Amino acid sequence: MERINLKQLVNTLEVAVNGFIPDNMFIERIVTDTREDVSDGLFVALKGENFNGHDFVNEAIDKGAKAILISEDINFSNSPALSGPLQKTIILKAEDMLKVLMQIASFYRNFWGGLLVGVTGSVGKTSTKELIATVLEQKYNVFRTQKNLNSEVGVFKNILSLKREHKVAVIEMAMCALGEIEALSIGVKPDIAVITKIGVAHLEFLKTRENILKAKMEITAGLKKGGLLILNGDDEYLSKVCPSANYEVLFCGMTQNNFDIHAKNISQEGIVGTSFEINFADISSPSIKAYIPLAGKHHVSNALIACAVAKKLGVSDEQIKKGLANYDPTGARQNVIIKNDITYVLDYYNANPDSVAAALDVLSNLEQTAKKVFVFGDMGELRDATKQEHMNIGKLAAQKAITIFCLGQASRFAYEEAKRLGMAEALWFGDKKELAKTLQTVLMRGSTVWIKGSRFMKMEEVAELLGLLAEQEKVGGEKA
Repeated sequence: MERINLKQLVNTLEVAVNGFIPDNMFIERIVTDTREDVSDGLFVALKGENFNGHDFVNEAIDKGAKAILISEDINFSNSPALSGPLQKTIILKAEDMLKVLMQIASFYRNFWGGLLVGVTGSVGKTSTKELIATVLEQKYNVFRTQKNLNSEVGVFKNILSLKREHKVAVIEMAMCALGEIEALSIGVKPDIAVITKIGVAHLEFLKTRENILKAKMEITAGLKKGGLLILNGDDEYLSKVCPSANYEVLFCGMTQNNFDIHAKNISQEGIVGTSFEINFADISSPSIKAYIPLAGKHHVSNALIACAVAKKLGVSDEQIKKGLANYDPTGARQNVIIKNDITYVLDYYNANPDSVAAALDVLSNLEQTAKKVFVFGDMGELRDATKQEHMNIGKLAAQKAITIFCLGQASRFAYEEAKRLGMAEALWFGDKKELAKTLQTVLMRGSTVWIKGSRFMKMEEVAELLGLLAEQEKVGGEKA
């Protein structure tokens, strides 16, 4: 982060202040972990399930923190930094720590002053965030949400990572309950807001898709007046969002030619990518022939959103084309690895009914593949829909004649449904080692294996048992 005036910051916060803050007192950093450099900084004593930052307040003071933010009473050790007329450490106390974190983020976002794109949705928000950032990088110095830091604390940390050289920030926002994205949006004040899809991933907490739509639409709470809201028009809920006097609404999609931005001539190029044509409702704008190194129509929707953001920010058509082609699907999002002439797709960053169905669709459309195997781990956050949604996946695998290896208690419903529908090559496992061992006995050269499951299932352990994580050979499309 950049150096900021502590007094100016504190004047925007709902905190009690113990100590005198000189007009010329600046802090160099805001940290939540005393293992980091806390000197000349503000230490925030966060509390979690397995830790309490208040236990490290005295350590932060000893290491030179200029101020600390607490939410509970502390038995301070005898420290000259906290007593007498020469008190050096300012004590800030908050009743609602998360609220104050967002106030700090809001202050720093205003201090930074660049353009901010906020991204949310039930499905595809991380991939869309990455696509947006990669395209915008063709013109701007871009900051993007790091790792999966997309909750209140994560967004707070990402905002504080912004520097003057960053001209645009692409910030991912997640939630578990109503009101959470509203707080994030008010804190970070996006210039452009994006909603990718209204799925069923949050039914455990919000119970209905109508509530999920309401929660995702909270991203407009902090959207700057005259800003832009970009929606996936193919989504049955988002397609019904009405225009607003406070911001512009733009629809992207593949199902209607009257969308502001729409795709035609979509062609899957094996497991490595998808070609398509980007068209605009404004007939004066020429179409763009594009390619992304990701397989599946669902990724085209995300690419259209990235194109919409880029167009709004003045990125040229050629830069958009190059940015989409240069997307790097590494890690656990459709990362393709070849080992012993077998193609593996590591796609276990997360899973929900929509993304799993999309993966099965891509797998079924592959040609010249000796054997297609889908390794399926449980999907979470489905509440009462858990059984039915997993059964739907088993039914889909059977309809597409894809061998399915199921892992976990919920995925047993998928296995049972696939078997009921006559799918001979459907297996269920309660153990990852047994699954990996059995998988290796059924594969042949030219096979394709897709590994997918929710994050809590730790499907990377299956990939590790198969010896994939050390592999360096990765297939990608041509980057132009």
